[in-house]
Amino acid sequence: MRFIPLIVARPEVQMAIDEAIMRARIEGKVEDTVRLYVFKPSSITIGRFQSIEHDVNLERCREL
Repeated sequence: MRFIPLIVARPEVQMAIDEAIMRARIEGKVEDTVRLYVFKPSSITIGRFQSIEHDVNLERCREL
């Protein structure tokens, strides 16, 4: 298993890195990977089966 140290970057960059790692893993090009990251600016990711209305506290998001 490999570990990628903390990366601070824009949300779209973080998601692109995740996708690249996933594709490389599926193709057997990299081993299982753990990575830590921080979105800058702050952001929220919503999964395919999640709902903004049900899974995100929008009022709190607006406060931030």
